[in-house]
Amino acid sequence: MRYKNRFLVFELLWRDGKRDESLNEGALLQASRDAIQTNFGDLGLGSSMTSFQVKYWNPFTNICVLRCGRDSSKKAVKNANTISEKLKRLEL
Repeated sequence: MRYKNRFLVFELLWRDGKRDESLNEGALLQASRDAIQTNFGDLGLGSSMTSFQVKYWNPFTNICVLRCGRDSSKKAVKNANTISEKLKRLEL
């Protein structure tokens, strides 16, 4: 059986226009996990973590590629507002 993944590409825009070079893939992944747990609870977090991964993050262009399972891709898209609250200074 083959796992079916979705790749979400998004750009992080900062309210003040400054870059945040301290932000890394681990912090983005943790903020995404926290957002899923806040919105969907422990069951939603457990079901979506099988293939959840930050594949690419560039702090200069603010582009991020997030890999998630096909069944949990809608959860990842719906969590954009919660991620922005966790990371502060974001504008979505």
